[in-house]
Amino acid sequence: MQLKKINEHIAAYKKYLQKGGERTERLLYKWESQKIWQENWDVEAHPFSEMYDRCLENSKTRRIWNKEQYQPKKMMFAFAELQPHFVYSMFQELFNENKDIGNRLDRFIFYCDELLKEYKAAHPNSIHNNHYHDYAMISHYLAFQFPDQYTPYRQDLFYNTLKQIASRDLSLGDDVARHFKVMKTLYQFLKKDEAVMRLHQKRLEGLHYQGDSLLLMEDFSSFLLTSTR
Repeated sequence: MQLKKINEHIAAYKKYLQKGGERTERLLYKWESQKIWQENWDVEAHPFSEMYDRCLENSKTRRIWNKEQYQPKKMMFAFAELQPHFVYSMFQELFNENKDIGNRLDRFIFYCDELLKEYKAAHPNSIHNNHYHDYAMISHYLAFQFPDQYTPYRQDLFYNTLKQIASRDLSLGDDVARHFKVMKTLYQFLKKDEAVMRLHQKRLEGLHYQGDSLLLMEDFSSFLLTSTR
C-alpha cells in the first residue's frame, strides 16, 4: 500500500463528510446494531435463542440478517432451538481470540453445514437448503462482539480498497483474515486525522455505539467504491 494514496483518500473522505456524507450515511444503522449486540450478548443467558434474538435488532432495517433469499438470523435461531448448547459453543469458539481467525471462520461455517443437515433431517419439508452463514454474516458477529478489532467483510469493497491504496496483491479470492488486518491498519491512519473522527462522531446519536469501532472502515471503503466508479 502507498502512504500517499492513503492520505489522498482520507483527505477526500474528510471533504465528503464535511458535505454530509449522504451516500455512506446509509451504513450508520450498523452502529445501532453494534450497540444492541453489546448490550444484550450474555454468555450466561438462557435460553440462548432468546438472547441471540435480542442481540440482532435494529430500529431502521434488518437487512444485515434478513432480506430476500438471505435469512441467517432465522436459520441460526432454528439451530439454537435444535441444539442450544452446541450453538453456544460455536460462538464461544468463534470469539476465542487465542485461536487463528481463519480457522475460526471456517470452523463456524463447517458447524453450520452440519447443523443444516440435522435441521433438514428433522424438517424434511423445509424450503431452506442454506444456512446463509457466509463470511459476510460471520464478520458481522465478530464486528459486533469486538468493535475495535473487526469490520464487516465484502469482497468487492475489499478488492476495490486494495486497488485504491495501490496494493501489490490484488487477489480476487476470499481472504477474510487479510481483510481484517488491512482494515485495522487503515483505521490507524484514519484515527490520526482528528477532523475525520470528529465529523464521524457528530453523525452518531444516542442509539449508536459510541466507542472505538472499525465499522468506520466499511463506511470508508463504501466511499472509495462509490467515488472511484
